[in-house]
Amino acid sequence: MIALFSVLSTHFLTYDTFSTIANQIPDLVVISVGMTFVLIIASIDLSVGSVLTLGASVVSVVALKWHWPAFPSALIGVAAALTGAMTGLVTVAWRNSVVHRVARGAGGGARRGVSDDQLAHRV
Repeated sequence: MIALFSVLSTHFLTYDTFSTIANQIPDLVVISVGMTFVLIIASIDLSVGSVLTLGASVVSVVALKWHWPAFPSALIGVAAALTGAMTGLVTVAWRNSVVHRVARGAGGGARRGVSDDQLAHRV
């Protein structure tokens, strides 16, 4: 694919492109490892994306809107991401119940509440 896109576009084979791709890899690795654990326990948890967006939204608001330094912002993001542990526990404890479905949607609702339903680049 790299060869194909390099031939089709003169802008693809640049440092900026590879830097952008490299910056997106850690998020995908964390999500992939988490989803692997979910699949190992023979379950499915759709709140993984909601938890990721909650953590990213909280960090964005704290760092960009409230002008907190990087380390405290990251700690707040980790605390927000711990909601994933709570939804995971609910998923395992109350599998196939209404509470499970409510917990899955709570992460997305919390993200929308934190960010005033704005995208991170608009905060």
